[in-house]
Amino acid sequence: MNNAMWNGVEQQVCGKKWKYGVRVQEKEQEKVCSTWQAASRSDPLWHRLTSVIWGRTHRMHTTWHEEYVYRHQTSQNFRLGRSHGDRFGRFSRAVSGIIITDPRIIFATLDGDIYVAIIEGQHQARRAHIGNIVDDGSLVDFTGCGRWWVGLYAGVPGRAIHIWDGNTEELVYVNTTLTDRESLRGWHMLTELTEAIGRVRVTSQESAVACTSNKYMVLDLRNPAFPLHDRESARGFIVNSLDTNNEAFIIVDNRGRAIVRRADTLEELCRFNTRLGNLMGCMNLGYALLCAAGVIRVWGIEHGQYLYSFGENIGAVNAMAGDDRHVAAASSNSTIHLWDFGAQ
Repeated sequence: MNNAMWNGVEQQVCGKKWKYGVRVQEKEQEKVCSTWQAASRSDPLWHRLTSVIWGRTHRMHTTWHEEYVYRHQTSQNFRLGRSHGDRFGRFSRAVSGIIITDPRIIFATLDGDIYVAIIEGQHQARRAHIGNIVDDGSLVDFTGCGRWWVGLYAGVPGRAIHIWDGNTEELVYVNTTLTDRESLRGWHMLTELTEAIGRVRVTSQESAVACTSNKYMVLDLRNPAFPLHDRESARGFIVNSLDTNNEAFIIVDNRGRAIVRRADTLEELCRFNTRLGNLMGCMNLGYALLCAAGVIRVWGIEHGQYLYSFGENIGAVNAMAGDDRHVAAASSNSTIHLWDFGAQ
């Protein structure tokens, strides 16, 4: 940079203003460089940035700067479609829902059985809960996070939502009439292929978003008896397309139009047209992943732009889940496919 370009330039550094004249004194240069160097070595600064951007409160690496770099590179991998795949074994019942909470993957089957496995391990699943079809009906969908697991059932009135403590794996709540209209279809799911009845997802704000084709609700998981929102839908939803990230949820209507809303206020954040039907989808902080005909297509949710596709020929998908590193999909033959976008 020549002297003329430096003339009159001011730069704000850590709350102090440094002026550059025609000649910048070496001592002032040293002050600026040392200030930036000190800031870049501040682990609390990187902790703050990682928390604000990616919602991380616990680090997986030695320092928060390393955590920030890892999260940034992983996010870039999602944008550019860089990943490697793996798969879990096949199960006797259709997989109805998946939770990814690193290092664990948790999944449930239509009969209500819940299994837990380690992502980086030998893929040997432990059964954490035995389902009871007679008392609860079919497990239509299953979701959660490290703190909560949530199941959406259909078949027995008044028992649509089940909530477990994710730490103790104990059932702590059963109620709501969300799927009462769909009770008969819930039983039919055990013997025949039917359209999806409903879906439920959990946000990092300890709330759950659940919907059927004609209704959706938002529950406070710490006080689920009093829904935060409970609304009828004026137009039919493709309920397979519902998913949430830390603060928002995406839902696609029966014309393929996607809308992203804040979970707490229902404020619309963006919308885009997928031009797809019969969807299964999930989302993370930056991307929506929607699967149709065995192909997963990716959109950026900040502006609703289409990016790329992957996972060709995995077949019809019963369940999907994603976080800021992994994407998992359960195909109709009950095989779970897993893609890792983590920085290497």
